[in-house]
Amino acid sequence: MIQIIYNDELCGTNKRYAYRGSKVLSDEYRTFKDSLGWLFKAQTTEVDLKNTFSCKIEYNSRHDIDALLKAILDSAEGIVYKNDRQVTELSVSKNKDLECKLKVKLWKN
Repeated sequence: MIQIIYNDELCGTNKRYAYRGSKVLSDEYRTFKDSLGWLFKAQTTEVDLKNTFSCKIEYNSRHDIDALLKAILDSAEGIVYKNDRQVTELSVSKNKDLECKLKVKLWKN
């Protein structure tokens, strides 16, 4: 099982894009996604190409329950699993008593 704890500012899909002449990923979204990716990299040695995964996400912020999913699942792509299609089970909960801003657990089915 892989578990990451994140305490910096969260960034949901509502801040995913910036417009600089064209539509590009915002710096805030890219930083959030990259930071999560580094946390995943610290706990895994190779990309799993075949297994499916379950994921449990708990967070403590004002974001809608679905706003963080894309960035979180994408941040593990190419690090934990090849493609986020390998995540076949997902649980997300907003927890006001959580001591960190975000906790993500991933495990093989």
